[in-house]
Amino acid sequence: MTLDEQGGSWTSRLATAKPGDWLEVHQIGGGAPRRGQILEVLGTAALPHFRIRWSETSETLHYPAEGDRVIPRARAVGRRVS
Repeated sequence: MTLDEQGGSWTSRLATAKPGDWLEVHQIGGGAPRRGQILEVLGTAALPHFRIRWSETSETLHYPAEGDRVIPRARAVGRRVS
């Protein structure tokens, strides 16, 4: 489900992301989505971006795009990070 299918524009839905939430990003060309935990929310509501931990050893800044999905921390419990 994309952010638009969840209700609201994808940028407004991303603006509600908080540290501890998870971000699911679809890969260009297909394949399994990449998941990472949001460590820090940066930018503004109009242009949010995040510091993400993709794995125990990989952290990056991520500027989200349409199709990215925020999974609230409470719903992500028990999910495995790819």
